[in-house]
Amino acid sequence: MIAPNLKIKTKLPLFVAILSVFPILLLSFIIMEVNTTSAMKNYQMIISNQAESSAKYISDFYNTQKNALIYSSNLSVYKKYLHSLNGTDSALNSSLFNDIIKLQQTAISTDNRINNIFLTDADGKIVACPDKTKLGISLEHSKAYKDAKEKRMDTFQIIDENDKKEILIAYPVIDDDGSVIGSIFRLISIDEIDKHVNSSKIGSNGYIYILDQNYNVLSCNSNINITPFLESEQSKKIFKNIKKDALSYKSYFFEYNLEDTKTLASYHLIAGCSWIVVVAIPHSEINHSSFFINNIIILAATITGIVSLVLSLLFVKGITNPLESLIDNIDAVANGNLYCNYTYEGNDEFAQVYKAIKVMSNKLDISYKKLEESAKTDILTGLPNRTAIYDIMDKNINCTNQAAMLLDLDGFKNVNDSYGHDFGDAVLVSVANILKSFQDKHIYQARLGGDEFLIFISHFDKPDMVECLGQKIFEEISNIKTAIGKPISISVSIGIAFSDENDFDKQNLIKKADLAMYKVKRNGKSGVLVFNDTLKNE
Repeated sequence: MIAPNLKIKTKLPLFVAILSVFPILLLSFIIMEVNTTSAMKNYQMIISNQAESSAKYISDFYNTQKNALIYSSNLSVYKKYLHSLNGTDSALNSSLFNDIIKLQQTAISTDNRINNIFLTDADGKIVACPDKTKLGISLEHSKAYKDAKEKRMDTFQIIDENDKKEILIAYPVIDDDGSVIGSIFRLISIDEIDKHVNSSKIGSNGYIYILDQNYNVLSCNSNINITPFLESEQSKKIFKNIKKDALSYKSYFFEYNLEDTKTLASYHLIAGCSWIVVVAIPHSEINHSSFFINNIIILAATITGIVSLVLSLLFVKGITNPLESLIDNIDAVANGNLYCNYTYEGNDEFAQVYKAIKVMSNKLDISYKKLEESAKTDILTGLPNRTAIYDIMDKNINCTNQAAMLLDLDGFKNVNDSYGHDFGDAVLVSVANILKSFQDKHIYQARLGGDEFLIFISHFDKPDMVECLGQKIFEEISNIKTAIGKPISISVSIGIAFSDENDFDKQNLIKKADLAMYKVKRNGKSGVLVFNDTLKNE
């Protein structure tokens, strides 16, 4: 080290005079190399994040339908109806058939992704369906039917009719003795998946597609020919491992040639099934971005070297002192101290920088506070959102004298469809204001989303108090008669669940309240019900 005891004010002029050009050029070449590597890593991260994000989105889409199908297969009415087909009681058969049609119609009306629902007997013949023209049609040769008999849910069957692509999934109805007595099918639109895929922008020339392990393309946001990829050794190895459940990683990077272009790709296995998301981008686009920046670096390094050689010796002393102080203040901001005493005597650029840092720190402080508040507040109603109420429950759920109350407005979708979203928003605000009127130190209200609200009671003396609270809320919401000057009739289904001394888990508490609420829905809506263990089996 040269003159270690000299201060930077003394050493800097000497160092700059000797090394002003060479270090800058050397550093520029290092930066260019790092930039090239970083560009590759950056695009790897971009396509990996996109693959992971799309995989999660599709997993949620698929598992929602799968879980709903499994839930439906366990409903007793399906088993009773399938058994009644072999009996002579036509009245019972007709009653059960009508009940099933109502269930199917309700599912279709509440989920616009469902195009149709079928119930088949053990031989694959459709015995219940809202579309009566489908009754009697046999599905025994369909892939979904064969998967259902084997109790598999990890594949799908593409139904492509009238340029409308759908997926058909099924699950068996299993009798008490373990035998398969029928199957429930769902014909699901993939428009939602297509919209997600088509809205995913990967650079200028990147693309994304979704496949199953049999090379079927579910969705793709490009007309590019992906056959070369499907025929590549990497592709065959990936699908071979998926079929054997032998993947070492849920996601990975690989390269292949597509239309004579070297391509970087990342795949991600979709949880709950054997589909994969593949996100790819040509190397040419990655290289183009780094090449442009490298040219800028070379130009900047050349100019900087010349200028610094001429001017650094003249201005070094006027720079180092304020620079040292400026670094101290920037470090303070970086360490979270937004209230530093920024002082600088002078009227030059450093004074402007000091002033800008002070303004920046004040704005950052305000932004942090706003972000922290908005991240946990529902913008429409002003109530805490799902994240906020879950945090509250995590911090407070610890004893038996606690309860959760789940509220769902009845027929709210029809209100939106009939009167418009502004009218629906006004109704939600009215409901929120009613909930706010009951707030105290032990009662926390939140909007979970849509027309669903949650109340967490962190402490109560008697269960009757909670039930009374639920009844009061039910009555006040039922008394909402106008919104934006228009008459309206509103009802609400409320489920109440009390904490268990052996299980202080918020998810279980909310699930119990949810079961109670949906029991109210099934019983005709508009009411209050406390959870009991019999609801678990319904």
